[in-house]
Amino acid sequence: MSKMKRIVSLTLAVLMAASVMSACTTNNGDDNPNAGKGDSNTEDGTPVARLDYSDPAQISKDVIKPTFMLTYEEGDGTELVWDAIKTLTNIEFEVMPVPLASWVEKEATTMASGNIPDIMGCRLYRTVDKYGPQGAFLNFEPYIEKGMMQNYVEVLDSLPPATTLSTSPDGNRYSAPRIYESPRMDQAILVRVDVFEKLGLSREPESLDEFYDSLVKIKEAYPDSTPYFNRWKTEHLLTGFSNMCGTSYTYYLAPGADEYVFGPDSQNFKDALIFGNKLYENGLLDKDFATLSDEEYEEKLITGKAMVTYDYQDTAGFYEESKDLMEDGWAWGAMLSPKYNGEREKYPTLHGYYGYTKAIGAKTEYADEMIKFIDWTYSEVGQQTLMFGVEGEHHTKGADGSIEMITDILYAGNPTGSIKAHGLNDQDIFSVMPTEGSEFFENVGEFTIAQKKYLTENDAFAEAIFAARFYDDKKQKEYDNIRVATETYILEEATKVIQGDSSIDDWDKIIDVCKNTYNSDLGLTLINEAYVETYGE
Repeated sequence: MSKMKRIVSLTLAVLMAASVMSACTTNNGDDNPNAGKGDSNTEDGTPVARLDYSDPAQISKDVIKPTFMLTYEEGDGTELVWDAIKTLTNIEFEVMPVPLASWVEKEATTMASGNIPDIMGCRLYRTVDKYGPQGAFLNFEPYIEKGMMQNYVEVLDSLPPATTLSTSPDGNRYSAPRIYESPRMDQAILVRVDVFEKLGLSREPESLDEFYDSLVKIKEAYPDSTPYFNRWKTEHLLTGFSNMCGTSYTYYLAPGADEYVFGPDSQNFKDALIFGNKLYENGLLDKDFATLSDEEYEEKLITGKAMVTYDYQDTAGFYEESKDLMEDGWAWGAMLSPKYNGEREKYPTLHGYYGYTKAIGAKTEYADEMIKFIDWTYSEVGQQTLMFGVEGEHHTKGADGSIEMITDILYAGNPTGSIKAHGLNDQDIFSVMPTEGSEFFENVGEFTIAQKKYLTENDAFAEAIFAARFYDDKKQKEYDNIRVATETYILEEATKVIQGDSSIDDWDKIIDVCKNTYNSDLGLTLINEAYVETYGE
């Protein structure tokens, strides 16, 4: 079967029209909250022209105060971004911040109460799929048909799977997903380049054996070190080791493939465990790989007790700031994945579509205004505002498109900024991360720029993968229960193998337990059925 996997460059040709709507209508929350919405056609029934969002009155004639519930750890609604939104839309949101740890409970009680906020962030599409068709959320389709969401439609259509993934089982769209204009780098092997150069080691190893030998030489030259170190437990360690061997510790879809496989049930995964055990037994892998905290990880990095890791290559701030604490000449850089069975695996790339989404409460008094606000977040002016604030007040934009902040906000490129909580570039607020946004906020510092250049030049990034989406809530829960139980068991047993407490010779017995006790085969069937349902045969 043939599936659409290729990321298409996201092009936003935002054509501002001169004609505007003369009036805004509202919904009074009748028994059918979706009935009669979108009565903003022209008198002869033709679609409205694209709004000129440079005029706040085109979104709301007067200042309105709707509610916005979202996960928000450090804000209370007084941040810069909310003032910017008010300036450009005439919407003064009453922000309802919810800590991430409390979100599931808060979402459940909110939906049960029937008192849905005007705008509600939804961390899972199943919330929209379940409650949208029941009338809890506003149906976007009538507004799309009347031309009121042209920016929204253009952005989703430019990333082909986005429209499919955003459509609920009843064929309607009820929410606005988060989109990244450019595919994003994920993780890679990072090494002390200065040490590799000093010892004559290659950053492009031709095999796992050559990579192992490099770690041995580092240990010999730096006996107090444990060259390979890891944070975020066994799960993260195996993410790196499995990727080297072209597999995963769970169900996964390989680039270019058209069906999921269960990674642990493969020779590739066994080889990843054998490699991990070999490092552990010879003092090349940190003994605390399964428990190391971020603080302990950073200390080992700074004190030179660790030289190789698998981590985000665009976390420039930490590596750049650490230079002040390191000896002169220390340098970190990316390494290509060692070849495995003659082939060099590539590093994961995150596609531009994410399941986090924003929905509109169907009983809102501001139906048209909220629809226009959602569409505004996908427009050029909306994207820029939610990234950088109001032009001329919070930032300036040069003729070449370069951004310079006027306001002293804290971000990776300005680690001493005086305004920590500003709300700009907040993934729970913006709908589109434009390329200039990712370049400004993420690809900063010499380290990140150099690693992206090196890996790009060496064709080290894999094709982005679009995962399956479940449309049946019961099957989703069944799959999730199987996946979580299986992953937990696999990670526990993998840790034992790496530490030498269990033998790799018994791994097939572990897989039998996955199948007979945890129903891993059923999990594989469920995820592959969901994949076909999502993308078709």
